[in-house]
Amino acid sequence: MIMLLDLLLPEGLVWMSFDEFVEWCDHHEGFIVGISTLLYVLFTVVVIVQTKRAARDSRLAIKEMQASREAEFRPQVFFDLTFNYNQGTVFANIENKGRMTAHDISFKFSESVSLIDVSHDDNGNRKEKEIALAEARWLKNLNSLIPGRSFKIFLGVTGSFLKLNRGKRQLGFVEYRDPTGKNLYREPIDIEVEDYVEMAQLRESDMQDLIRSIKDIERALQQIARR
Repeated sequence: MIMLLDLLLPEGLVWMSFDEFVEWCDHHEGFIVGISTLLYVLFTVVVIVQTKRAARDSRLAIKEMQASREAEFRPQVFFDLTFNYNQGTVFANIENKGRMTAHDISFKFSESVSLIDVSHDDNGNRKEKEIALAEARWLKNLNSLIPGRSFKIFLGVTGSFLKLNRGKRQLGFVEYRDPTGKNLYREPIDIEVEDYVEMAQLRESDMQDLIRSIKDIERALQQIARR
């Protein structure tokens, strides 16, 4: 501020007496009005800039809050393969883990695992046909899913399914909308069947070890009974 005064005020003005200063102001009224106007304009510009910045930050905060609320209260549909190694069965599992009902559910696959589709002809004869999971009629019939609910499609016996799909991959995405119909969501699907083959082999190995242990116990009990 002192540097600004040194530039704008005549030399020696800061050492004037009060009366001399008043007299100087009377003779330089235009200069003082100009400086005051300049300072007022600068202050106004600063206030406008700060106000716009605060308004922008407020809008961003509101948008973040809305996005966070939508992310919390929205449907979330996921697709996965579920293996029940105890029962020896495998299912395609579609589950809504969100807090709102999912509508207009659809699946798009670029790669798909296979399953054996069983049907009967007009004479009641059983017919089996290998089809891609993407062609399964149960998958096409799924339109909506309420929160916390899952929809399962039986794909077959674990051993047969893994043998049929060794090296295959389920790749694509599931699309769905919220109850308003305005927001469209998409979740990726990328499943390597080979990963489940390894788990099944480990499980089978554990079962074989358990069977051997049971047989060893039976033999030991039989030996004790003979004594």
